[in-house]
Amino acid sequence: MNTFDAATDSVLLQKLWIDLSADQDEFENLFTRNLRNLSALANWIANTVKFFYESDARGIWFAAWIAPMFTDGAEVGVWIRKDKRGSRRALQAIDEFYDDIVLPKVGCFIGLTRQYPALHDLHLKLGYTYVDEFPGVFDGHTVWMYKMTPESRAGRAGVQAALRVKRRANYVSTIRPVEEQREQPTEQPIRAGTGEVRDASPEGSGAGTAATVISRIRSFTNWRDYRPNTD
Repeated sequence: MNTFDAATDSVLLQKLWIDLSADQDEFENLFTRNLRNLSALANWIANTVKFFYESDARGIWFAAWIAPMFTDGAEVGVWIRKDKRGSRRALQAIDEFYDDIVLPKVGCFIGLTRQYPALHDLHLKLGYTYVDEFPGVFDGHTVWMYKMTPESRAGRAGVQAALRVKRRANYVSTIRPVEEQREQPTEQPIRAGTGEVRDASPEGSGAGTAATVISRIRSFTNWRDYRPNTD
């Protein structure tokens, strides 16, 4: 994990600012209005927070920062470029940031987001616990606050398991009844002229196996195998 150094990393910061400026929704969810110009953002990174990053040929893809709070707390933020979200490398970077950089130094820290409920389960899986919502404090928008302690971080596996159980229960109670009630296709005999006709139920997922036709000319089960008889 790299620690931002204004003397050597200013070009990376400029590239990050350009990329975020091209995606206003992303920028507005990440920083308040007063930080959405390059000079203010650079000053904030140099003087207010400790800024960490990972980069590749396209620039910064992982950014994280810590703002000290009181004597043994902090506010933290994390941003991951869209093409890296959900990747194994992104998870490794998050784990390194929380476990090696933040938690050894603070007893409790908070994270803030405008993206509720979209990011709610993700925060819980990372080891956060939900605190409360604060209406109107982020450029007029509501912010949702989460906190993390070493204990809540250590218990995240149990939370992840509970969320999996909840997802399965939701699937059973909503999706499966709909699937069970879905109208089954009506079996229709296929006429083959002078041949014999036999009804057949669908097998597997192939629509072409919906019927089997046995004729005096040729027999076939899957229509994809059919070729016109030119004899």
